[in-house]
Order: sequence, then C-alpha cells, then structure tokens
Amino acid sequence: MSTGNASSVEPPVHPATEDQIREYLSLNGTAKNSRTLMAQMVKAMHATSVPYLPQSFWDDLDAEFQKVDLVAVCVPIYQKYLSQEDMAEIVKFYRTPAGQRILATQTDIQRDASVVLQKAAAEIGEHVYLRHKDEIDAAKKKYDASQAAPVQK
Repeated sequence: MSTGNASSVEPPVHPATEDQIREYLSLNGTAKNSRTLMAQMVKAMHATSVPYLPQSFWDDLDAEFQKVDLVAVCVPIYQKYLSQEDMAEIVKFYRTPAGQRILATQTDIQRDASVVLQKAAAEIGEHVYLRHKDEIDAAKKKYDASQAAPVQK
C-alpha cells in the first residue's frame, strides 16, 4: 500500500461501512474525545485571535463546534482509503489484548516520544547554532547597528 500522494491510492471496491468506522472510532477513543477536541480547537483559536472579539462570539463558536458530529465528518475520509475487509481486521486487532494495550498506552507513548524529540531538537539546534555562532554574532551586530537611533546633535 502506498503512503505517498493520496491521488495514487486506489479507492477500495468495498469501502468500510459507517458502522465499522463508528466502531473503530469508538474503540480508539476518537468518538468519546471529539467534543474535547472541538473545545480545544476553539480555545486555540481564541488564544491566537485578535483581542477585541467579544466572549459571546467565542461562546457561540464553541456551541456551533459542539454540534459537529466529528465521526460523521470522518466517515467519508476512512471510506476513501479503507475497505470493509481492512476495517474488519483493524477492529479485530483493537479488540485483542494487544490492541487494547496500545490504546491504553498510546497517550503515554506519544508524550514520552514528544519529550525525547524535543530534547533531540534542542540538541540539534544548539549544535547548528554553535557552528554558525560567529556568523550569527556578526549579523546581530550589523542588525543592532542598523536599528540604533541616530544620535541627535
């Protein structure tokens, strides 16, 4: 199965059924967490928006987002890529002890991986900075000089 450009993936002859997809999204917690996800999206939008939008706007936006059936929105996407046979095997796996274990630990795994990746990124950033330190210092000196207020006589 190709993981490249989506246009190169042939749609399945027998797409996964809505019931299969709903069961999968229930097993993996997406259905349960969709309301929280929507609320987090609104919070993130609020945090980065212009400050003059009234709270009533945010309350109304949140209420509208909470009406969205995220599972229903996702059904056609899953049907585009997964067959009934694929989804049957996926659901079968998530019902096994191993499937339940990955579901129970996935958040912890992602958190731990994020910590490791952030540390690696910081180390890489530091190494690259040190390789370019002289160049950066010269650029900063030039920038600071260009920003300095002209001396009044």
